[in-house]
This record gives sequence, C-alpha cells and structure tokens, in this order.
Amino acid sequence: MPSALLESYFWIRTYVSEAKCFVQPHAAIVRQRYPGIHVSLTDAAPDRALEQVRQRQADFALTARGPGMVGFQHRLLFSENFVLVCHRSHPLAKRKRLTLDDLAGQDYIRMVRHGSIQQHLEKFFRDIPINDIGLEVEQVSTVAGLVASNLGVCLIPGLAIPYFDRKVVVTVPIGGADLARPIYLVWRSAGVLSPAAQSFVDMLTIPGTAKG
Repeated sequence: MPSALLESYFWIRTYVSEAKCFVQPHAAIVRQRYPGIHVSLTDAAPDRALEQVRQRQADFALTARGPGMVGFQHRLLFSENFVLVCHRSHPLAKRKRLTLDDLAGQDYIRMVRHGSIQQHLEKFFRDIPINDIGLEVEQVSTVAGLVASNLGVCLIPGLAIPYFDRKVVVTVPIGGADLARPIYLVWRSAGVLSPAAQSFVDMLTIPGTAKG
C-alpha cells in the first residue's frame, strides 16, 4: 500500500440524498481499502458546493451541473429519475403511473427555488397549473414529514425515497416527460488530486464520460 495513502484525506460537498445513498457507500469502500484515509462529507447547496471546490475548500462536488463550467473537470456518475410522493389516502396514490398533467390542481409542496431539484423541475411546471400552497422547503426530510401529514404532493429524485415513511407515503412513477437529472462528480481542472481523492475518482470511473 502506498505510504501516501495512509495519511491522505479529501472533502466532498454534495446533496443530502446523494450523500446518504450514493457517496457514503463508495467512500466507505475507499476507507476499507485504505484505512488511513479520512473522508469529510458535507451537505451543501449546489452553488456553495462549487464555490468551495473553486476555493480549494473541497476536493469534489456532486451536482447536476457539469458541462460548460470553466475551471472544472466533470464526470457523469448517473442519471436519477423523479417520482411523485403523496399520502397513501391521496387519490393519486392508487395510480400505477402518472404524467405531469395529472399534477394540475394538486396541492404542491415546492423545494426551495435556489436548490437544484426545483431548478431542474421549474421548466416542466411552466404550463401545469399546480396549486402552490405556499410551502417551500429546503430539506427532503422536511418534505417527507409534510407529505406524511397529507399536506400536499411533491416530485422527488429517486435517491431521496429512503427518507419517506413507506407505511404512509406512496411513490408513483412519472411518465410522458424526460425528468431524469444527471449527477456529475466535479473537481478543479488545475492542481493535483490527493492520492485518496484520485483513488475515489478512479473507483467511480465510467468509460468515456470524463471531461476537461
């Protein structure tokens, strides 16, 4: 084992759902391979995460923004689909599949507008008259509580499903529109990654997706 890896560390800034369901398991694998590695994993809004990478306060960010960003390299990790979450007693809970048009007139819980989820969905909502009930939240865990209390419905990325109590909340797939959101691993173009950070990138390599 290279001696440098015994004392390596790296920082990752990411979304809450990606941190819990994707980054943590992979970071754990790196730590199993190299017990001396220390991984700092922090939840951060997309713009803040990228700024921390730019300012060398973090090695990586996981974000829906990748191509076209000056000063960064990116690697497509995966694309995640969105589902509708609603209370088990909600009329839409009985449906096996929905379209965005089915959301017309529904009490809708919004994610904060500066967050990556709402920014991604906003263009799809322009022509759909949802009933904005004035609830705008930042954390998926808060959405989970509101939906469980039957205060409205929401579209969430698939990786966020574990936050919801499946005893009272139903997830319904959305068809008829390409809602998939790409998730990129992003790091600085300049400089050299630490051995631990490079090991993490190599483990997540998807052939043909690295961009400079």
